[in-house]
Amino acid sequence: MNAPPEVVVEAAKLCAGQKGFESDPFGLLALCVSLTNTSSNALATFKALLAAGVSPNIIVCGGETLLQHVITLNRVREVRELLAHGARPEQKNVFGYESTSNLEGAIAAENEAGELAVSWFQTR
Repeated sequence: MNAPPEVVVEAAKLCAGQKGFESDPFGLLALCVSLTNTSSNALATFKALLAAGVSPNIIVCGGETLLQHVITLNRVREVRELLAHGARPEQKNVFGYESTSNLEGAIAAENEAGELAVSWFQTR
């Protein structure tokens, strides 16, 4: 993940081909989140992927929405980016009967990232 963000974006687009870049078929957004504390350009790559059209409304490995995942980790910067790129309050994780929406997850988180998401959703 030490490649420049624009190189990662272009490589992902080429590899995705017909599969559709917007669905993040390689899990790059979640990878950026996991590397934010160790890679100097992980946040820049995260932003570049969203700006290039990767959906903020994806499900990450484990069934959470990406927004719920970053709220759980209390990653305020990533939450801001996801919200700015259209993360939906009603999107649900994939836990069947116990499935919760992004808004419900943000309320339950009781951390700074969750408070930011709740405030954003309530003012929109």
